[in-house]
Amino acid sequence: MDCAPWNPLAFKSALDSVRGLTRERDPNRFLPALQRLCAEAGVAVAIVRSPNGSRASGATRFLSKNKALLLLSFRYLSDDQLWFSFFHEAGHLLLHDVKEVFVEGVKADDSTEELEAKEREANEFAFRQLIPPEFHREFLALPLNGFAIARFAKRIGIASGIVVGQLQFHRRVRPNHFNNLKRRYEWD
Repeated sequence: MDCAPWNPLAFKSALDSVRGLTRERDPNRFLPALQRLCAEAGVAVAIVRSPNGSRASGATRFLSKNKALLLLSFRYLSDDQLWFSFFHEAGHLLLHDVKEVFVEGVKADDSTEELEAKEREANEFAFRQLIPPEFHREFLALPLNGFAIARFAKRIGIASGIVVGQLQFHRRVRPNHFNNLKRRYEWD
């Protein structure tokens, strides 16, 4: 993939535009835009089918000092998982050493407290990108009904499924609640 040279400031700035893509339903429309926005900042975004038995939903590494790779697997084929994985991996690129390789969803046998701390940082980065800090209090007090979730998502400019995924992650609702608000993608 052709990319401009790695520019962390441009990539961070592009994330605001990428965030708006979460409302687009059709991967054939949002994926080219996602890849273009990231390539303009030196990040090649590749989407590949998750190998059988693999638990990885994303990975990052620098291919050179001027080009990063952000890999997504579409493992769960749902909007909340895809977009959280993207922003989590973006967090690794912006927050952590360019010499490190991160594979999301795979627990290393030699996992360290430092690695776990970096995973928590990337999770927090993704949460803040998807639900900006000025909306955290409202998110934590959000009435637990589909209409309130959809209204909140629209107001902050993201897909309803992402709000559901974060409510589930933060244990405000059970993993099987409000999944009808998530978008499921088809793999072509």
